[in-house]
Amino acid sequence: MKKILISLLLFIVVASFSQAEEGRDASGTINKMLKELGYKVQMTQSGNFMLDFDLRDSNNQPTGRSHRVIINKTTQKWGALEVINIMATVMKSKTEFDSVKASQLLIENSVEKFGRWEIIKSDAGYRLMYVVKLSVRDPTSAMKKAILNVFGRADAMEKLWTGKDDF
Repeated sequence: MKKILISLLLFIVVASFSQAEEGRDASGTINKMLKELGYKVQMTQSGNFMLDFDLRDSNNQPTGRSHRVIINKTTQKWGALEVINIMATVMKSKTEFDSVKASQLLIENSVEKFGRWEIIKSDAGYRLMYVVKLSVRDPTSAMKKAILNVFGRADAMEKLWTGKDDF
């Protein structure tokens, strides 16, 4: 059962990427939106956008936690729809996630309205990400909501599952 759930989750992630075709470099559009929002932006080595956030509580006081959000500069296309990925890492693992975690992610994905959990496999192991796909035609206000959603959801799951603040 464990292997079936993990295989199903990995299939969903792989299938979602295989259906998309690489689009264009949207750096200019993304940079303009981030400037309008007043975010301090850094660039990754591959030219993607990197934003670091310090989390605050309901009284606007620092919590001592932070999280990094990455925005891919290259779009993905599905027919006429062109999207950018806004994402944050939750945790890394050298081994596959256990069936309980995989089941929780599938259940969470079924009720997510504005994003999803993805497990990315690489030579170094596995990375759990929270990802929002946003149309490049969406207004800047949607970009802000997406960014806030990504770092809030990713940090909450990181805290719940690891108790750490690594990302």
